[in-house]
Amino acid sequence: MQGISRRRIILAGACLIIACVCPLFIPLVLWLPIPEGPATVISGLLLFGIPELFTVAAIAIAGKEGYQLLKGRVLGLFKKVVAPPRVSRPRYIAGLVMFSLPLMLSLFISYSESLFAEYSRHRIAVNLTLDAVFVASFFVLGGEFWDKLRSLFVFRSRAVFEDVRRTR
Repeated sequence: MQGISRRRIILAGACLIIACVCPLFIPLVLWLPIPEGPATVISGLLLFGIPELFTVAAIAIAGKEGYQLLKGRVLGLFKKVVAPPRVSRPRYIAGLVMFSLPLMLSLFISYSESLFAEYSRHRIAVNLTLDAVFVASFFVLGGEFWDKLRSLFVFRSRAVFEDVRRTR
């Protein structure tokens, strides 16, 4: 933090947090008794305009060095905590459940919506929850799973299985 004041870093960090949190207010805007047109405009701004504005403000406040410092610290923390290269067997199994369950539930619910009377009333909340669990599963599964997933899209890739007896 050579030459960058602590106050500027804190203010820039607050701007970045606001930029990340803005889209979370869209359900609140849609829930409020606002006419459809203004609610659509506000929701669009919360998703595409305001986060970018706060990101630019953070860069302007912190400067290039401060922004790089913030970004490095956040990404460094994120990489250490969220996507270790290897994970334990229980974590991998939990991640597979988190990965598979939303896919199966989405298919099941979409083809049997009439069995779930309350689903149509809470459709958005249920779908957002399933999507969040699905995305979180990639981080629970760890870095090796990202490589496995990537290999699905590489034509010449092959699966190489370790000897199961040696890994237990």
